[in-house]
Amino acid sequence: MSLALLSIIIIFAALVLFAIPRIPMSVTAILTMVVMGLTGIIDFKTAYAGFANSVIFLVAGMFIMGQALVKTGVAQRFGNALYKVVGTSERKFIVLTFVFSAILGLFTSGAVAVSILMPIADCLVLKSGNGEFTRKRTYMAIGLAGPLGNNLTLTGAASMITCAALAVEAGGRQMGMFEPTIVGLLALVVTVILYVTVIYKLSKKWLDYPDPPVEGDVSLVDTDSAEWKSAHPLWKQVVAFASMLGAIIAIIAGMDM
Repeated sequence: MSLALLSIIIIFAALVLFAIPRIPMSVTAILTMVVMGLTGIIDFKTAYAGFANSVIFLVAGMFIMGQALVKTGVAQRFGNALYKVVGTSERKFIVLTFVFSAILGLFTSGAVAVSILMPIADCLVLKSGNGEFTRKRTYMAIGLAGPLGNNLTLTGAASMITCAALAVEAGGRQMGMFEPTIVGLLALVVTVILYVTVIYKLSKKWLDYPDPPVEGDVSLVDTDSAEWKSAHPLWKQVVAFASMLGAIIAIIAGMDM
């Protein structure tokens, strides 16, 4: 059997396993890499080279910062402020999610927007307390908004940079920083319209499993209470927010992610 045919069989088997909910996706992904290495399709050094990619550390670091925003209370403050704007409308929050991701995606990776928005979504779920906001629906919107925001600039996504480099190697011209904006913005607008009209309604039918619970006490979302302020010192909030803001500014300034 040729290696090409064997690789197709392994990839197809992986797709089947990805579709089985009882099998964790991480297990399938690692198992696929191991089988690829054992069969000689790729060597083990190549198979696991991605774990040393700087993007891995960017994602890990940003999610640690996102958790810090929750632990220190910054996310709760943002959640309360946002709740005053969107009220009990989950759709309004989803629209703001796409707008925020688009703005942040002009300068940084989608992982940054996702790591900031996920803890805020959790706070809104706690704040509503009666199922008006759900993690399963808001997380899906956040996951879509991040990549779409990245596609607005040439440097927002790794795929954009790769395609631009390949175009130059093929004899084409170098693309400008904001050339993808017109197409990317159109895709973003169409996605938002489809999501808040058709997809949102379908998600209520399709995502019929119980909403994953948020770890935390609903009473702690009251940021004006003495109990909450005692549990979340202001200096910790300042440090957490300054760290996140500093990281965003550093990425915008062109420092290594």
